Amino acid sequence: MSLKHGILGLLSLNSASGYDLSKLFSESLNYFWMANQSQIYRELDKMEDSGWVVSEKVEQKTRPNKRIFSITTKGAGELYDWLKDEGIEQLMTIRS
Repeated sequence: MSLKHGILGLLSLNSASGYDLSKLFSESLNYFWMANQSQIYRELDKMEDSGWVVSEKVEQKTRPNKRIFSITTKGAGELYDWLKDEGIEQLMTIRS
């Protein structure tokens, strides 16, 4: 499974910050595959350049500003195509 498709899958459920996505990975997908926060942020930037996600800057007074990412129609199409073509097979592969 590629990291970008895992991120798209999580964003198809809810918009999230990179930090939120990192927590979601550690709570749900960590059993199958690990991704650290810096990998997630790098991938989000690439995905935004590709038009698969968009971000909105949220200013905070007591904390650093953050970006909230949402999946786009193009990103949802990519996720669907991946699941249809190869994703299900990869998801069904058991990792030790």
